Amino acid sequence: MNIARMALLLGGVSAGLVGCGTGDETGSAGTGQPPELRSVSILVDANRDGFINDLDDNVDKTLWDKVQGAAFLANLDDDDLDKKRDFEDEVVNGDTTDAYDLGRIILRGFAGAPAGATGVFSIDPAAAPYVRVFRHDGMTWTKVLDATTTVLTLTEEQVKKGIELGIEGKTLVGLPEAGTWSGFVQLDYTVSVGDKPIVTATSPDGHDLARVRVAPWLMFGNSTPRIDTVFSAADSKVFVAGLDAAITEANAKDGPVSYWQIKNWPGDQWVEDFFQTGVASVPWSDGQVAGMRIAMPRPWGRSDSDKALPVNWLAKSHLYQDSGYFVVYKKAFSGSSFDSHGNHDLLPPYTNGDQSFPYGRIIHGSGVLPETDAFYNAQEAQAPTITVKTDWLYVGHVDEFFSYAPAATPRGWKLLVASPKLGRSMLEEWQKKGHGAVEMFVGKKWSDGKAATISIDDALADTDLMAASQKAQGNIDPVVAKMKLEVGLTDDDIVFLPTLFEAISDGGNEYNVAYQPGVVNSRIFNGTAIVPDPFGPMIDGEDGVKKFVTEALGTDKHALGADGKGLHVSYADDWSFYHVLDGEVHCGSNQEGPPQPEWQWWNRMLKTEGVSK
Repeated sequence: MNIARMALLLGGVSAGLVGCGTGDETGSAGTGQPPELRSVSILVDANRDGFINDLDDNVDKTLWDKVQGAAFLANLDDDDLDKKRDFEDEVVNGDTTDAYDLGRIILRGFAGAPAGATGVFSIDPAAAPYVRVFRHDGMTWTKVLDATTTVLTLTEEQVKKGIELGIEGKTLVGLPEAGTWSGFVQLDYTVSVGDKPIVTATSPDGHDLARVRVAPWLMFGNSTPRIDTVFSAADSKVFVAGLDAAITEANAKDGPVSYWQIKNWPGDQWVEDFFQTGVASVPWSDGQVAGMRIAMPRPWGRSDSDKALPVNWLAKSHLYQDSGYFVVYKKAFSGSSFDSHGNHDLLPPYTNGDQSFPYGRIIHGSGVLPETDAFYNAQEAQAPTITVKTDWLYVGHVDEFFSYAPAATPRGWKLLVASPKLGRSMLEEWQKKGHGAVEMFVGKKWSDGKAATISIDDALADTDLMAASQKAQGNIDPVVAKMKLEVGLTDDDIVFLPTLFEAISDGGNEYNVAYQPGVVNSRIFNGTAIVPDPFGPMIDGEDGVKKFVTEALGTDKHALGADGKGLHVSYADDWSFYHVLDGEVHCGSNQEGPPQPEWQWWNRMLKTEGVSK
């Protein structure tokens, strides 16, 4: 978490929150205290302004809804760089690092408390297994509440001076270890003399309540506006060169974006597939957010070795300050290709009728593990998920025929769709113009070493290829229709890109996979699109497919890009390292960024909770 956030929070405390009472704080005439201030008071950032103060945060702090309620983070990063997530040890790992990830709770000073007064602060037992509470003592933090101890007793001195606490989550809502936990934590504080609560005008029962909740996880997608890192494997020099050149150009235009080449990861070049990126965040001042990047691994690796599990790469390479990971799956080596994250994506923000998804909506294809879909829905902010049929594909991923690009339109984005029909019609048009003998895939080979070069005439004469493409179109069309209905897309919101599909038989069943490099399967970020080089036929001196794609994505034809003038389009040669192995640029890369200020998830949470005395 940004250091400035801690300064804001502690600035409020040092202004007098911990020991702000200098009178008897009964709320009676002559005390100098406004009548709305309670003698016995729990303070949290209930109004979500990044500060904790008496007046603003004493209003409706027992509620949690779209307007009011404090949030805290699941502490899944590694601030002391010991290769353990910070919730996995018993300490706060640094007052200037890990302490920033604690949600602040102030038990307000009750200077006028009578002699012999003691306080009791507690958290509800139902939430206790999933959180921990620490007490701030000068520059140190002491764990005081957890699953085994839910009650903290305050001395008379502590009651009068007040104390500062910090709460952290040990898990996210919806993970298997979280059980049925709602994510909410009820806070309870009573001040008594003996067994009798202290009676004052503002705290007639000597008691106060507040409610906080753990922040959800939000997924990244091609529409995420602030991407600062692109990942790929380092194994293919040709592919890396293409991405590196594209990212260098993107930095000159929109930057800065760093390029992280993953090395020495056993047998897994499918960087989009083996982990999903996202963030968790909490309110900060001036409408900003603070939080951490948190990644989610696929349940299986490319071998039966535990070392090949993606979680091990995340624990080694994605775990550091403000960056962590979590595990959704119940059993390692479970699931299938459907659980690779090319089959999980994020629709950009949209409104359709009375449905609104200001932070996007998670979309996934067939066959996803039940616990994964349940987790996505438990986060609420990008839910409910929308499921589309992908089991007709050999790999089975939604990114094989769908992508998303920003656009200068009222919706703000357009759906990119692979179109076998368009792929065929383009070849037929070129054939009619006398280009039938022109070849595509020149110099390329299939995975078995056979030459891939083929003329337009021969491709169109391949009845199996044309039949497979027609079958693929028959599977894509219903999904597009569903998107129109569910999202409210119009024809103008959809950009079709040419892609022929071929058939693959496996286990007695027939599936489809992209025959041409799947140009829709692109990496799109910050106004840049890195597209698989299609190696199309040279028509009048230039690659006809590439020309079509560049005009569609990189000009004002479809009003793409923030200014409507098109994306910055670059091409990467993924043929040998990805295309012939049934994947493309999007499959072989990934991206992430910091917590997004626009994603103020608390403004659209569907569940609300309150407490009563």
